[in-house]
Amino acid sequence: MKPEIFGDQSEFFHRAAQSIARRLNCDVQVVYSCMVGLDAIWNTPAHLDAVNEVTTHFNEAARHAKHLHRALSLMTEAQRRELTVAGCVTVFQVEHLADVLAQDVSDLSNWSRTRIRKGGRNPAAYDVAELIRRIFRRQRIKITLGTEPNSDQPSTDFGRAVLHSLGDFGIKAGWRGPAREAFDKQREIEWRLSRICEARRLRSAP
Repeated sequence: MKPEIFGDQSEFFHRAAQSIARRLNCDVQVVYSCMVGLDAIWNTPAHLDAVNEVTTHFNEAARHAKHLHRALSLMTEAQRRELTVAGCVTVFQVEHLADVLAQDVSDLSNWSRTRIRKGGRNPAAYDVAELIRRIFRRQRIKITLGTEPNSDQPSTDFGRAVLHSLGDFGIKAGWRGPAREAFDKQREIEWRLSRICEARRLRSAP
C-alpha cells in the first residue's frame, strides 16, 4: 500500500480511541482490541475514492511500462547497450517496474473490492457501529435502540455512543443505519446463543 494514501494515522486513531474509552468508561485497550479487523479510518468514501484514483493511475503506468518493455525487447542487444551506457534504464529495470506496478494495482484493487458501498453506504460508519457493539458486548452492557420523540436523535446509550463515536472519527454519516445493523447483528447472536443453551438444557434433562 502506498504511503500517500495509507499514511500513519496512529495519533488520530489514538485520540479517537481515548475519547470513546472515556465516554464508555472502559480501558482504551478494550477499544483497541475491539477494533481488530475494522477500518473506520480508511473506509470513508473520500478515502475509497482516493484509492480508486491512485489505482487508475498505477494501472495506466503499468500499461505504459509493459509497452516500453516490449519495444525495448525488439531492439538489438547493441542498441540496448548503447542506451545503458547513456544512463538510461535497462530492459530488466523496465520489466521490474511493470511487475511492481501491476502488483500494486492488484493489491489496491483487492483491498477496494472488500469495501461495500452499494446504495451510498459509508463502510466507515458501519465499522464504528460494529466497534461500539463489540465494546458494549465486552462490557456486558445491554444493547438497545430507539430515537427521541419527534427527533432523529438516539434515545439509548448504544445509539448515542454510535452517534458520538462517528464524530470522534470525523465521519460524516447518519447514525441510524449503522446502529440498526449492529443492533440486529447482536440480536441474531443472542438468539443463536439462546438456541444453543436450550438445546443443551434439553439434552441434559432426565
